[in-house]
Amino acid sequence: MVRVKMILLSILMIVGSCLMTACNIPQNESAAHEKVTLTMWFWRGAGFEKIIPEFNKTHPHIEIKPQIIKWEDAHSKLFTALSAGAGAPDIAMIDISFVDTFLQYPNTFYNLNKLGAKSIQPQYLDWKWNQAVKGNHVMGLPTDTGPTVMYYRADLFKQQVYPINRKRWPSK
Repeated sequence: MVRVKMILLSILMIVGSCLMTACNIPQNESAAHEKVTLTMWFWRGAGFEKIIPEFNKTHPHIEIKPQIIKWEDAHSKLFTALSAGAGAPDIAMIDISFVDTFLQYPNTFYNLNKLGAKSIQPQYLDWKWNQAVKGNHVMGLPTDTGPTVMYYRADLFKQQVYPINRKRWPSK
């Protein structure tokens, strides 16, 4: 539940940045009734397939149009669109293994600090928050901490100097 809330908060921050900066919508009564459509690129299995319809229901003046991109194509497609200066989505998911590539071009992303990102920074682990920061330019918001699992072959492990505690590490 916490992960869903953080993802939703991330979408809200990004949507807010697009609404206030990219779309340059004036903060007046008539603008509050205009519907804004935002495109979002992500890959299957990221969880957004379930969250976006709920977001669209609860935010009738904002519609996020998802486009699912293959993971292996998502980053090159985004880099190409940003380099061309056209065709990039309003919101894009970037895998942590590609963040350093995009950090080289902070001016192609809105600085979320100018849109209030500092106010939610305490909700994140420092090391995770800083992964998408270049100087004082916050380019994106983390969605998870990416837990990892390590598998090993017990037969090879036994041949080494390291003792195996069978109660903690079964050999299967």
